[in-house]
Amino acid sequence: MGILKPDYRFNSILEISVPFLKEKGIEGLLLDVDNTLAHHFSQTPIEGLEKWLKEIAAAGIKTLILSNARSSRVEPFAEKIGVAYTPKAMKPLPFRAWSSCREMGVKSKNTAIIGDQLFTDMLCGSLSGTTKILVTPMHEETGRLFKIKRGLERKILK
Repeated sequence: MGILKPDYRFNSILEISVPFLKEKGIEGLLLDVDNTLAHHFSQTPIEGLEKWLKEIAAAGIKTLILSNARSSRVEPFAEKIGVAYTPKAMKPLPFRAWSSCREMGVKSKNTAIIGDQLFTDMLCGSLSGTTKILVTPMHEETGRLFKIKRGLERKILK
């Protein structure tokens, strides 16, 4: 199950520092929204996100939201925080990750995908050749499918 495992794990995206990213050769970030940048379906960024994004941008690291959600979910949020976005990314398929890297002008090998799910974000990272950074979900989703997925994720991560 190596293709599902992250290269790095953090409790929050806010813990990922510019020096860490620079040390790893990261020039671009593909960011998941739900449970990574905001609570599930929320249009409010987590506290501290805008400051973190400014630090990332000041370091010359490009950012783009890569989400499986529709434009109606992603666009208002992306505009609020000033980040480009690719909706309906069809993660884990790598095609939109590759096109998003091209849009940012960075190579996949110099890009990290940051998200909270193994079966979408981390698998997409493996298939697209990007560095995989897993963050702890902000809260447990209540849907039955999510409960099954999260249970499987816990077993894989042990």
